[in-house]
Formats: sequence, structure tokens, C-alpha cells
Amino acid sequence: LMEKQRNRGQDGAGVASVTLDVPPGSQYIHCEKSVAADPIKDLFERVQKQAVERLKSAPKASKDVGTGNTPDPHWVREHVPFCGEALLAHVRYGTDSENTIDRCHPVTRESNWMTRNLILAGNFNI
Repeated sequence: LMEKQRNRGQDGAGVASVTLDVPPGSQYIHCEKSVAADPIKDLFERVQKQAVERLKSAPKASKDVGTGNTPDPHWVREHVPFCGEALLAHVRYGTDSENTIDRCHPVTRESNWMTRNLILAGNFNI
């Protein structure tokens, strides 16, 4: 869907993911943003690179018994960034202020308390 908004010349892009019901101490919020010349392409290249690197380190025990190559979906969900249940993406068309990562959405407010986290994106200035 982010590709469909490309026609207006975006300034930046961002994506966030939340993985539910992970073991205590595991990272469950992932967020990546870009203000590159082609932010959507840059964003998804970086997200894919993170996933590929993590999949390379998948333990043999997490591989499907039948194929030997496919990681177990439960291991992927808990260990590979951006494989969560809730995803939020945003394309920035700056109308105010400078074009920096800090101005890109989604904006996150992370806490050690699982119930006190916030991921926010919208068509407004913060």
C-alpha cells in the first residue's frame, strides 16, 4: 500500500511491528524509518536485511522436520524483526519543519511495562 502513495513525492517513510505474547525479556516492538531519496525502497531493503540476517542464525532445531530448510513459524515470529501480528506503516509528505528521522512516523514511546507503550502515526504535526 505504501507504493500506491508514491505519486506525491514523499519525504520519508516508516514501519512498525508489534509481536504479541512473546516471552518476557524479548523484543516485541520493531520500528524502522527512512528519509533517503527513495525512502520506501530504502526502508524495505533495511527491513529485509534484518530479517535475512536473523534467519541465517536460526537454530537447526527450529527448522521444519519435513523440508530441513524452512524455519519454524513460531521461531520466526519470536525472533525475526517485523514478523509480528500488528503492523503500522506511514509515508511522510512534509508540510512543516525539516525532513529528519525524528519527524518521520511512526513515533514510538517504549517502556519496560508492556501495557505502557505507544506507536503512533497520522496526518498531523507532533
